[in-house]
Amino acid sequence: MKAPVATVPPVVLHTFQGGWGLRSLSPFCLKADAVLTLAGVPMVAQAPTGPPKTRSGKLPALDPGDGTLVEGSDAIVDWLRDVRGVDLDLGLTAEQRAVSLALRRTVEEHLYFVMAGDRWVAPVGYAAAMPAYFGHLPPVVRTLAPMMLRGGVRRAISGQGLGRMSPERRTCRVREDLDALAATLGDRDWFFGDRPTTLDATVYAFVANILAQPMETMLRTEARQRTALVDHASRMGDLLYASPATP
Repeated sequence: MKAPVATVPPVVLHTFQGGWGLRSLSPFCLKADAVLTLAGVPMVAQAPTGPPKTRSGKLPALDPGDGTLVEGSDAIVDWLRDVRGVDLDLGLTAEQRAVSLALRRTVEEHLYFVMAGDRWVAPVGYAAAMPAYFGHLPPVVRTLAPMMLRGGVRRAISGQGLGRMSPERRTCRVREDLDALAATLGDRDWFFGDRPTTLDATVYAFVANILAQPMETMLRTEARQRTALVDHASRMGDLLYASPATP
């Protein structure tokens, strides 16, 4: 008689809710969802009903079920490697890892702030994004929460620098970022080799969010003109979520 096969309980991914056909409207949460899915880790997505109960006040956060909380998408990637033994970048050369890191920083610490400005600062974007972000919350909360958070996001974008640039200069910077991504990808399916890596998951999470938003912005227009990135986002979505669902 065979011994029963041990099953690993699913982890809980605390993530902002989905919308616009995506599993999360937060690119960082969608990145975490993507890397966990690529790693084959069973998970349950849990959206907050109030402010995130994390030290940073941000999401994503992973509850592995051992009493700890892994906060942040990069920390979740590290957890996968160090605890579960799954390194999505296994086999990459030192140069490829360096390129991956540089491009991930470009997306997460530069391009992200343009996206945030589209959704939180621009009036048209704010009107379209806030119902998607907060529409599931009780009436008072969904009215007050964006008003309380908007000023902080605006200050963060201004402090980062992009918020104080002219529209022409922001457009130039966006084009440089997207061109760097498209040139590195080239005509390949994935950035490195024959399988997706952490960079693929990261770029997918951001580009898919840019393309999915219903408001036409400079960023969305520029992204749609890079066919390689559009196709990459579609390919990744098909690979990860054959039957797309929102948590």
